[in-house]
Amino acid sequence: CCSRGLFSVAAAEELQEKGWDAVSLEGGYIAWLMDVMSAPEEQDKAADVEKSLRKKFKKSIWSKFTKAINTYELVKPGDKIAVCISGGKDSLTLLYALSGLRRFYPKKFELAALTVDLGFDHYDLSEIRQLCKTLDVEYHVIKTKIGEIVFEERKESSPCALCAKMRKGALNDYARQIGCNKVAYAHHMD
Repeated sequence: CCSRGLFSVAAAEELQEKGWDAVSLEGGYIAWLMDVMSAPEEQDKAADVEKSLRKKFKKSIWSKFTKAINTYELVKPGDKIAVCISGGKDSLTLLYALSGLRRFYPKKFELAALTVDLGFDHYDLSEIRQLCKTLDVEYHVIKTKIGEIVFEERKESSPCALCAKMRKGALNDYARQIGCNKVAYAHHMD
């Protein structure tokens, strides 16, 4: 939830008291990142990033990705894979890689992108929706009250573990509901 700016004011003040140069971002890191990415000059950079994934990182990312897919037989014909999207670079790279693989891989499979809405205000997913549309990947937003449960009902002081478990549960349940037989996470070696 630090990525949403919920705890950043208190955390910044505490770090400042300890002598660190710390600031709080309104809306958190994700709001800042989405603002930066939507600037016109950044849109050209997005095209450059896509090109670099195909060219520059072919050896370091793409070849390792396809080797793992083949070595461990991670994709089978007829699979419908749910790709969990947070909006960060890891999950978006995974979505882009699986979408690229889908175009030429001999074993035909489907993709669905899923994002958990924790119930916070001002959660703009328009960029992710547009990417999914461009990649021809169905996109689903899972509405939850995880934020309310964690922060208002339970008043958790260290919410990360509970939030992660609830988020993963929501993702797995929804993936089953829409017919996915596999779930791909881009974090924590899942």
